[in-house]
This record gives sequence, structure tokens and C-alpha cells, in this order.
Amino acid sequence: MKERFLFPHRFRNVSGLIFLLSLLLLTVFVIDSDLFSKINPEMPVFAIAGNGQPVYGEYSETIILSTHWFKFIYNETLDEVLFILLIISGIVYAFSKERIEDEMTRQIRLESLAWATYFNYFILLACYLLFYGLPFLYVLMIAMFSNLLFFIIRFRWSVYKYNKEFNEEQIKN
Repeated sequence: MKERFLFPHRFRNVSGLIFLLSLLLLTVFVIDSDLFSKINPEMPVFAIAGNGQPVYGEYSETIILSTHWFKFIYNETLDEVLFILLIISGIVYAFSKERIEDEMTRQIRLESLAWATYFNYFILLACYLLFYGLPFLYVLMIAMFSNLLFFIIRFRWSVYKYNKEFNEEQIKN
């Protein structure tokens, strides 16, 4: 992986913190969305396709079942903001340069990316067989960032192991 595709090292710590906070908040939000009801007001948003009360139009009792196309609708946006923060900060954190970016680090990065892709699709295939209906929508939402999460975990663990082995060799010599 060429270094020109990597973000500067100075972004790594800040993006890592934002990634962890947004992952934690999103997990809490999914488990108990009522906890955030005071800071999650409905806002008018433009939707290519969406369910919700239209900003301009008549109120309908069957609004949940109707899809509005190319309209402004009211929607709670905290989950979208958290997903955007999670994905952007995760990409910056995962693809920030290391302090020492050498051939071994590039090799670890490439292997971690391949491993994360294989693992993510294996999990996704298993979910295709085990989840149906609306719960499968949650699986797809998690699949949006799980490849990134698996990559970060694998890459950080591999770099930690490499640095530990390298330091032990330095001490022996």
C-alpha cells in the first residue's frame, strides 16, 4: 500500500478517540434509543426515499407504511450523525500512517485488510442463513462498519505483536 493513500500520523489519536466514542454511543443508542430522546429531536431532512411525516403535506395515520420519494420529511438524525462519525473517523484511524511506516508495517496492513474482508464476509454469509426480516436490517447496518472494525482490531493487534517481538530482539542483541 503506497503511503500516498494514508492519512498523516497526527490524525490517528484524535480519530481513534472519536471512533471509540461514536462506537460506544451508537451501541448504547441501538440498545436503548429512549436514553437519547432529549438530544434527538426530529428535524426536516431531504430524503430520496424515506418513511416519516412529510414537512409539506397532510398527516396520515398510515405514515409508517408509506414511502415518500424526493421529499422533505421529519426524521430523528442522531443515529445518522453517529454512523457518519463512526465511518469517517474509522477510516482515518485505520489508514493513518504509523510513526515508522516500513515494509513490514505495509505487509501487516495488507494482510489485516485481507483477513478483515474474509472474516467480514464469512460473518455476513452466516447472518444470511440465520437472520430474517427486520433483524436482518440490523445485520446490514452493522456490516457497513464491521469490516473496518475487524481491520482495526487485527491491524492494531498485529502491530503490537510485531513491536513486542522487535523490542525483545533488540534487548537480546
